[in-house]
Amino acid sequence: MKEICKKDDCTGCWACFNSCPQSSIEMKMDEYGFYFPIIDETRCINCNLCKKICPSITLQPLRYPKKALAAISKNAYDYRTATSGGIATSLTKKILSENGVVYGAVMGENLEVYHERITLLDETEKLKGFKYVQSLIKDCFLSVKKDLFNGKRVLFIGTPCQCAGLRSFLRRDYKFLYVCDIICHGVPSIKMLNDHVRDVVGEREVNKITFRDKEGYCLSIFNCGKCEYKRKGFLDLFCLGFLKGLFFRESCYACKYATGKRIGDLTLGDFWGFDYKKERFPVEIRHGLSLILVNTKQGEALLSECADDLILMQRDIGEAIDGNHQLNAPSSKHKNHDKFMKLYSKYGFKKAADKTLFVEKIKHWLLVKLGY
Repeated sequence: MKEICKKDDCTGCWACFNSCPQSSIEMKMDEYGFYFPIIDETRCINCNLCKKICPSITLQPLRYPKKALAAISKNAYDYRTATSGGIATSLTKKILSENGVVYGAVMGENLEVYHERITLLDETEKLKGFKYVQSLIKDCFLSVKKDLFNGKRVLFIGTPCQCAGLRSFLRRDYKFLYVCDIICHGVPSIKMLNDHVRDVVGEREVNKITFRDKEGYCLSIFNCGKCEYKRKGFLDLFCLGFLKGLFFRESCYACKYATGKRIGDLTLGDFWGFDYKKERFPVEIRHGLSLILVNTKQGEALLSECADDLILMQRDIGEAIDGNHQLNAPSSKHKNHDKFMKLYSKYGFKKAADKTLFVEKIKHWLLVKLGY
């Protein structure tokens, strides 16, 4: 076998890599930093299992939400330090407190972003914050299956395509598996982020990156607690390109899972469509408001276990879906996407982004100068 699915359809979910009985599939990075499966035909036995479990070929069952909730964590520290309302942290702590395991994206050395198996409450901090690049799943799906076989409660948090890859790989439901998908705009590659970081801070050591602060999108780069670089989202080339859909993985622009029907037991994201005129949230919102879509009885059961740790307010499902573009359709491809990719492979990130985001950059710079 030479190809599993068309390259432009591949989401990089790693389900094929985890499923191959001959270990004949290797995930390799292309020139833009995205990972794709490469098949060693000398080892492949043409069992077609990789094709059968590919979520880009066979769409996994999606469910319309049972309810929508606006929410924040009651834990002041988690609310302040986690993305949006800190809901994922509450779910994580609940599972870990009962000897379960959690899989989620972490940022490691050399700014590599990958999914890691978390077993200790002290490790919860690793999972905080959206990473805004595609994490590497590696052999996590095999590890999830082993944990479920051993009777562990497992919480898996990932992008919809990663969650679809896991469900497809497992090929059946499990009593103690809780799948939580995040509302995803699309994913750039970690190579692009690394290139941008080196452009703005040079060779200085970097051990932390954040993409949000209390004022919204903002790229901050730290070394041992010292902030080496900070720019508001629309004034930073990487953030601006992300927000404009300039350099996502090709499959993101035709994502089959960017819809109101969801792949996860729970869906988490920002509650952009919250109508404050209709009814105010019970407490003041200072660091973001989370949206929780409850899609299955499994998700409902887990959320009920965490209810005492959260401030929850039920909202209309239509309000939640209508107010968030990624719950209606995939991100639109920027008109200069193809140009960026060509320039990036030849000249690097900065030059490619400068040339393809020139109009947006000037526009937002002027708005800042005028005080908007």
